[in-house]
Amino acid sequence: ETLAQKIPVEAAGKAFFIITDENVVSPYAAMVDSALKSDGAQRVDTLILPAGEQNKSLETFGNVLSWLLDQHISRQSIIIALGGGVIGDLAGFAAASVLRGVPLIQIPTTLLAMVDSSVGGKTGLDMPQGKNLVGAFYQPISVVCDTSVLKTLSQREMKAGYAEIVQYGLIDDREFFLWLEGNGRKILERDDAALIRAVETSCRKKAEIVAARVMSSICASSSQYRADCISLAIHAGIVRICQMRSCSNRLTASMPQYLMIVVAAGLVEAKSPCSVMSTTLPIVERHLAKCSTARSSVSW
Repeated sequence: ETLAQKIPVEAAGKAFFIITDENVVSPYAAMVDSALKSDGAQRVDTLILPAGEQNKSLETFGNVLSWLLDQHISRQSIIIALGGGVIGDLAGFAAASVLRGVPLIQIPTTLLAMVDSSVGGKTGLDMPQGKNLVGAFYQPISVVCDTSVLKTLSQREMKAGYAEIVQYGLIDDREFFLWLEGNGRKILERDDAALIRAVETSCRKKAEIVAARVMSSICASSSQYRADCISLAIHAGIVRICQMRSCSNRLTASMPQYLMIVVAAGLVEAKSPCSVMSTTLPIVERHLAKCSTARSSVSW
């Protein structure tokens, strides 16, 4: 499958801006560049940053914004965060900020980034006062996880990602936790089938947690549906459905904008895009039962 088949936009005629670091640029940045151009991208430009946590700074952030503007980025352009958590946080915040927001694709290259930082929309920078104190919730239009890139990771980095995976089992999934007990070594040895199951299950769990938190925030905000809740909750999946038109246009057109949030929760359980509505309805009813202000303003 080509990269174009993994993202919910047409690559043809678009400008892509890859933000990566020295640890990732060879050979993955060249592979992404080549894949996009072969799918008809108008242009692909790459910014290579030094590797390390020190790049999550206001200075580097300013340099990234200046580079994007010097390249004449537009709102139709797409930023690709190609790297681990540091690149994902930095490039994600840049995408949320430049021109007040341009589409973002996350391509994480570490196990920890695949199962945690690339999912949920958290972006940010470190400050002298502490880590991740400046940032935004900004959802990517797609997260592309290629487990083959994990073959170059150190064992320490693999264990860091595995520790995050185990947490999802401990939270509320006994079956997954027991599966990890029997397959943890396979994950650390980079067995393809084990890695794919672990990453997919972890991403679904993270999406469930994020969607539940967003619904709680909306109910707590009464009739004021905060913009940050809206942007946090519209996951890549709902954007993909809208742009690919896999379902009827009524999927979103007949719903208030803030109710699209709940559809994201339905995606977690849906077996196919067109079954989203049937899986979403029980979730909607369950959450709205706890939120009387929302219940009175919703119609189907």
